[in-house]
Amino acid sequence: MPLRFCLFVLFLLLPTWSAQAQPVALEPGVSFQAVTQTTNTAVRLAYDPTDGALWYLTLTGELFRISPPYVGQNARLLYTSANHGLSNPSLGFIIAPDGTFYLVGDQVDDSVSVGTIRRGAMDGGQRVWTTVAQTERYPRSNTPFDHNFNGIALSPDGAFLYVNSGSRTEHGEVQANDGRFPGTREVPLTSAVFRLPADATDLVLPNDSVQLATAGYLFADGLRNSFDLAFNADGHLFGTENSGDRDDQEELNWIREGHHYGFPWRMGTNDTPQQFPGFDPDTDPLINPASNAYQNGFFYDDPSYPARPVGVSFTDPIVNTGPDAALFRDPADGTIKDAAALGQTVSTFTPHLSPLGLVFDTARALPAPYTGDGFVLSWTSAETSGLLNPFGDAGEDLLHLRLNPTADNYEVAVTRLAKGFRNPIDAVLVQDTLYVLEFGNDKTIWQVTFADDTATEALPSTAPAQLHVYPNPLRQQGTLHLQLATTEAVTVDVFDLLGRRLARLHDGLLPAQKLHRFVLDAVGWPAGVYFVRVQGQQVVTRPFVVQP
Repeated sequence: MPLRFCLFVLFLLLPTWSAQAQPVALEPGVSFQAVTQTTNTAVRLAYDPTDGALWYLTLTGELFRISPPYVGQNARLLYTSANHGLSNPSLGFIIAPDGTFYLVGDQVDDSVSVGTIRRGAMDGGQRVWTTVAQTERYPRSNTPFDHNFNGIALSPDGAFLYVNSGSRTEHGEVQANDGRFPGTREVPLTSAVFRLPADATDLVLPNDSVQLATAGYLFADGLRNSFDLAFNADGHLFGTENSGDRDDQEELNWIREGHHYGFPWRMGTNDTPQQFPGFDPDTDPLINPASNAYQNGFFYDDPSYPARPVGVSFTDPIVNTGPDAALFRDPADGTIKDAAALGQTVSTFTPHLSPLGLVFDTARALPAPYTGDGFVLSWTSAETSGLLNPFGDAGEDLLHLRLNPTADNYEVAVTRLAKGFRNPIDAVLVQDTLYVLEFGNDKTIWQVTFADDTATEALPSTAPAQLHVYPNPLRQQGTLHLQLATTEAVTVDVFDLLGRRLARLHDGLLPAQKLHRFVLDAVGWPAGVYFVRVQGQQVVTRPFVVQP
């Protein structure tokens, strides 16, 4: 099943591993080293730039510190819920550049939640805890679809906190909690991202949409569960979105002030069918009868389903141009298809992948071809999910995200870099090194390094030119990597299948034993196979594919 943030229950269902499994790299230059093992409810990973320590948070509010150089160091428990006041579930954790901690959790019982953001700032050598904000009591559904307050990000200027509150329903159905809240679906404090002053103390967030908007706290609406929030190098806020039990796409969204992202009326770019009269879940090819929502009767003909908000335009998720994580179920025939292989796009990821651990190279410290780009983890495994398994996507992998701006949004090229993690749930990028946190019994924090592709090995003087096109297939733009064995004058040209030259990338002298990069601008080119040719003392040709 997709990650629901009934994690405090789900971790008990995960298998216990007696041996540490090594992730497997799918691209050259990606390597792994185990840092340490964690407790079985570790849910968030963060980096403290003031002393270089890594920290992780558990669902029950424990905070563990790992001293540099991390590898081989034991994690030390330094704070518990008795210190900071949050317990189960504690789901959000970041560390500001000055070392201030921000924690997010819900104080819950079986009927109500109180979302809480706590701040832990150092004062005279002691960490002092205060409340940034707390919500009014709001109704729980008492189902696996209570997603709670969770993801948090700090604005690049340090002025604001952005906090996600997930939905209390699966897809906007009535969840009355055994009659405690008759007719209740979503409420103003759910399925939204809020913006709060980072220096605030004891703010109260009302369960009232007009008051939230008037106070400037409501930043974006219609987000089912953006458990991970992160800013890119351009200062734009992004969030990964976990869709429901239906086979709708998981999302990556550029989250902007005042935008509505469609939930519960849309998930991915699919309309939620329950909003339409006469809905019959047994005839919907995108509903898995084994899913929790189907088994519990949450899909049904629903004449009272709320109408879409008047005058509101929904913002669609970012388009995935492939080549990976782009599977979908075709509603026309119910079969699983690969959008990238068909030359199509989806918005954004394979259903039920549960994209987590979103990070961006804001310092532009990573080597090419990752400089300035993003990464995301897919949490769900085929073995533990009756929903993901039919899609044939193995999950539990690391995906490289190359964002390209469009007229009013972004599109993203998604490439699988590694597989073989075990329920990876969070990540943090420390300069040019990525750290990945796994969730469950006997799991590991992994150090992921990326080789500097400018540090090439010397080629024998008789060796042909080394060529690599990335990504391949590509859409609109890619990069050609070229290394020569000897210094010489070369031409670098691109041809189509008919032998027509479409572009000359270089004509002149190039030094030996260095990596040279050229932009492949394929905007407007028809989909198909093309060739890049390097001609000097030798002629070397490599094919590449352009997708629509």
